[in-house]
Parts: sequence; structure tokens; C-alpha cells
Amino acid sequence: MNTTAYYPLSNRNAWLAFGYSFTCEAERMAKADCGLNLLDAHLVMLAALHPHQHLSHYAYLLGVSKNTLTSCVKRLRRKKVLQRTVAANDKRCALLCLTEKGHTLAGELALACVRLSRSFPLPRATRVQTVPLSGTIPSVGVRMPGAHILSGAHLRASLNLPQQPGTYAQVAELMRFAHQVLLAQPAFEAIAKDIRLALLPFIVLKALGERPKELVRNVDIESTLGFSKPLVSKAKAGLNSNGYLVNFISENDRRSRFALLSPAGNKALACTQQRFDQIFDAFFPGYARIAPRKPMVK
Repeated sequence: MNTTAYYPLSNRNAWLAFGYSFTCEAERMAKADCGLNLLDAHLVMLAALHPHQHLSHYAYLLGVSKNTLTSCVKRLRRKKVLQRTVAANDKRCALLCLTEKGHTLAGELALACVRLSRSFPLPRATRVQTVPLSGTIPSVGVRMPGAHILSGAHLRASLNLPQQPGTYAQVAELMRFAHQVLLAQPAFEAIAKDIRLALLPFIVLKALGERPKELVRNVDIESTLGFSKPLVSKAKAGLNSNGYLVNFISENDRRSRFALLSPAGNKALACTQQRFDQIFDAFFPGYARIAPRKPMVK
């Protein structure tokens, strides 16, 4: 009887898969628990931590345009989560802050993050990675806003959460990582687009690239990446449509399917490697030396 195998990935590739799973689950959590999308949830948390700021300040912290954030603010104002106030020193300047309902929602989000941390345990060493990002990544041309580092003590004071040991450090850690993933995702998507892939099949391509001459079972890809069977099937369909995979069926068990990178797949992987490493190290300084811990959520 065949058993599922987990093969270790390089730290960069493991973090890429981990971040993708984390973002998908965080988005699902925000929608299920609070009826928000991920950008809305991030804005609520920022408004709780830094109230009475101009829209452009939040747009800068989130790494999105003012136009994108304007539609987000309109949604939250309709839901009576955000409200506008006027600056004391300039009546023409409109500032944003949470309503009473918004503060309650921020507390729910913070506690939901704690639940999420049980499925996505980040290694302790990541808590010291607080290097702010700004400027342009050399040789890549991706513009990055300043990265916002959340403070556990600030969360405790701002959200008035129940006293639970470790709660605020976990929330700060997860929100910081979620924010970095949100900022980095467009850069990784741009690399994938260069080889005609979406981000999901690109992640599977990177994982298969670590076993370039081996037949890898679908179930082993699922275990290694922490992805569900439908996600892996969807990713493989994208890789197959570009000719990046060679597929095999086991002679002993017709239900067992294997994949091997084609020459075109190896070539596509090689031409993106340098840019991927540069972007990863710019967004996640120090993470290449740290492996995310199992288990990953499927």
C-alpha cells in the first residue's frame, strides 16, 4: 500500500506555498467571520491601530492606489464600520476612524487571527524580522511602499481584547506576515505571467522543480504543499496547457498519477529563478534561512 510522502522544499519555495495557503485561508476567514474581503480586513485592523489618518496614509501602508482604497472605504462606510472625521487643524482634511461597530469587528478579526495561527504556526524566529521596506527592488523594478509592522502591545491597548497569554504576539505576527504576503503577491504573479502561468500553477512548478528528474505523485505534491486535491488538479491543468508537464499513470494502480517536468517546464523555471530569489529576499528579508513548520492547512 502506497503511503503519502512529504519531501522538504527549499525555504523560499516552502514560504511561497505557505503564504499562498495562508492568504486563501485568511480571506475565507475574513469573509466567514466578518463578511469582509482581505483588503477590507487589513484596513479595519490598520484603522484600529492608527485611527484618524488620511486615506492616502492607509493606501501607502497597504500598498494599493487611492482609487482602490476609495471603493473599499465606501463599502465599509455603507456597513457603518468606518466613519469620517475632520482634522482639528484643517477643516478641509477628512480623516478616517472606526465606528463602535468597527471596533467590535476589529476585535473579532484579531481573535479570528489567533484561531488561524493554530493552523499556520509561524516559526519563532520570524518574530524578529521587522526590517521596513521602501523604495524599489534593485534589478527588478517592483515598487514597494513602506511595510507596516504591527505591535502586540498596541493591539492590546487599541482593541481591548480579553487577556490571553500570547494572543497579541500571535495576532501581530500573523497580521504582519499577511500584510507582507499581500504586498508581495503582485510581484510573484508578474513573474508567473512571464511564463504564461497564474500564481497557483507557478507554485506547483517550483515544487516539482526541486525533483527535476523524479516522477512525483499527485498525493505527494498535496502533502508537500499543503494543498487540496482540487487545487493541485487545477494547477496541473495550467501546467499541462503550456506543455510544462509530462504525466504518467502507474502500471500497478491506475488511480495513481505521476508528474515530471518537461524540458519546457525546466526552461521556464530556470528563466524565472533569479527574479524570484530577488523579489522573495526583498519582501521577506531573512526568511530564506527559516523553514515554515508543518502542518500546513489543506
